[in-house]
Amino acid sequence: MISGSTPASTTRMPSQPFSRCNIATERTVGPACNPTVAGRTCLAFGRIQFMTLTASDLRKSYGQTRAVDGVSVVLRPGMVHAIVGENGAGKSTTLRMLAGAERPDSGVMTLDDARYAPPSVIGAAALGVSLVYQEITINRSLTVAENIFIDRLRQFAGSLGFVDRRRMELAAQAILERIGAQISVSADIGSLNLGELKCIEIARALSTNPKILLLDESTAYLDHREVQAVLGVISELKGQGMTVAFVSHHLDEVLAVADELTILKDGQYVGTYRRAEIEPNEIHRRMVGRELAKSIYPPRPPKDPGKPRRGPVVFEACEVAVGRELDGVSLDVHAGEILGLAGLKGAGAEALFAAICGDLPLRSGSMKLANGSYAPSSPTFAWR
Repeated sequence: MISGSTPASTTRMPSQPFSRCNIATERTVGPACNPTVAGRTCLAFGRIQFMTLTASDLRKSYGQTRAVDGVSVVLRPGMVHAIVGENGAGKSTTLRMLAGAERPDSGVMTLDDARYAPPSVIGAAALGVSLVYQEITINRSLTVAENIFIDRLRQFAGSLGFVDRRRMELAAQAILERIGAQISVSADIGSLNLGELKCIEIARALSTNPKILLLDESTAYLDHREVQAVLGVISELKGQGMTVAFVSHHLDEVLAVADELTILKDGQYVGTYRRAEIEPNEIHRRMVGRELAKSIYPPRPPKDPGKPRRGPVVFEACEVAVGRELDGVSLDVHAGEILGLAGLKGAGAEALFAAICGDLPLRSGSMKLANGSYAPSSPTFAWR
């Protein structure tokens, strides 16, 4: 277990400079620099002095509910720090206090040796701490580049006040290249998947040249491929020496990229551990306060041999395709049976149910009820 003492600030430099032009400037606290130097794109990533963020004994209540009760965490340069716990453990509230989205009722936060008490998310970003929210906050009427610089378009204004789109797109492309995202800066937002949208949000956070990046359940609604893309971005930023903290419900993601993890339970601090020091079962036990016993998921009891194993088919879907979300799905539902559909958000379960209820048309395939063909033209038709 990691001791509570705070190490001296360290600086880990990337193997290659981040800047696309040949400068060597140490990043200063405040807004992003002018994105052009000598006519070339420059995000002033150069010699970034990363920092250590320390939070001690944070507490936060909402009315009579104590959401966070004595949580401490240390985020170190060049390290990925995961904050884990069950629902309601206080993970997101802790991250939001670090990012200035919530003010702690008590406790102390420091950036290196300086007192840190951001009045807002904007104030935290000015000090080098950026937050990526769990919810997608992309404006679908704007381009990729415009979404990245949505609150700083004026820095690309020319002498007449118009936005220099070429400069903006070059700056956006430099950030996307930094995180390894293969996304066109002029792409139609509607053509991108959730993982790509999340990468754009990470790029937006990086556009302020942060020293510390906070990710609040950024993989919650993504499929496996999209999750791997975001985890790859986290690993890339770690390799560049950035301080990254993230909240996740999925231990496999924590085990894949985290160097350290802080466990919370019922809003209270359980401990901080190096990844190599703790096994997955022990992480779970400390999160929930009990062993993951086999009795939680007991084997299904054998069926009565005198009863039929399955009833007749009452609903059938054959090679159903809906929009871009669902392609070639088949299933049968039997009388007396509970059929569960599992998958991440966007995997197609919602589209299938919408089609069954007549809210979305089939692109191809067919459906049947026990009494014959079933092709609902509307939810009202389906109810009848």
